[in-house]
Amino acid sequence: MGRFSDEVLNQVTSINIIDWAINNGYEVSRKNSQFKINNFGGLLIDAEGQKWNRFSDDSKEAGGGIIQFVMYMEQLEFRNAVEKLMAYKNIYQEPSEQAVRFIKEAKEATTSTESFELPKRADNYRRLYAYLIKTRELDKSIVDYYVRHHKIYEDDRHNVVFCGGDENGVIRSASRRGTYDLPGKEAFKGLVKFSDKRYPFSFEGTSDRLLVFEAPIDMMSYQTLLKETNQPKTSIRDSFIALNGIANEGFCSYLETHPHIKRICFCLDNDEAGINSTANLIEIIDEQKRGLYEMDVKAPITKDWNQDLKEFHLAIENENNQHEMEM
Repeated sequence: MGRFSDEVLNQVTSINIIDWAINNGYEVSRKNSQFKINNFGGLLIDAEGQKWNRFSDDSKEAGGGIIQFVMYMEQLEFRNAVEKLMAYKNIYQEPSEQAVRFIKEAKEATTSTESFELPKRADNYRRLYAYLIKTRELDKSIVDYYVRHHKIYEDDRHNVVFCGGDENGVIRSASRRGTYDLPGKEAFKGLVKFSDKRYPFSFEGTSDRLLVFEAPIDMMSYQTLLKETNQPKTSIRDSFIALNGIANEGFCSYLETHPHIKRICFCLDNDEAGINSTANLIEIIDEQKRGLYEMDVKAPITKDWNQDLKEFHLAIENENNQHEMEM
């Protein structure tokens, strides 16, 4: 199946999200300078009708432009979403009067109360270090690096906050992860409200290779494994990003702002969701940037890289115990 031409993609991405939603039967209402879709809590669309996020859903699919919106709302694959939008474009050439009015009102609304704000910092980072080093078994020097570079910190509710910054080092997005893992209970985690999903948690290397992970702890677990298996230079040369709730938008944006990247290695979780996300990201590259990147997949042996790290440590411990028994 051939890829869509740039002309087709440009036409499709010019479709206004508000206009499409109204004409496809969704109930759209304005909330100050943004829009929401009734019965889809946490889903907000910007005043221009060009970008959207669903803050109550920290999956990688919950945000982006019109194509991602149709994929998410209609449960469609990339190609089917583009074809649906092509058919829509042939019928509706210009935005409806209702959409134009909504957008005008949103632009005029104040945005002073709707801005990204980082959670307050804790007085010390004791629980952060205890959780990441003792519970998650990450290397202390790696944790120290991200703390020192203001990419992780402990908030006043004792969550670990993972930060994503722009080209100037200004933090534009953040996700929180609780430090209590109780059996049978889902740990607290999620994006900080009004995070800009274009900016993932990252490590900037010097090579042309980018490794893509599902979550920051998986990324740091992999870096710990590299160090403990005597591959530290690899962890310094390559770039790393974690798509922790920042959607495909963060991945695509990172490639746009880092044109030196030529090789991509997908290191997402080894489960159904991770496998599907990997396939989706590869499809996006094939459709939009075919031939620009050399792509590879490196899956963890267990479900995720942190579990791999713990299994690695357990194997070493068992081997040491065996040696002691033989002495």
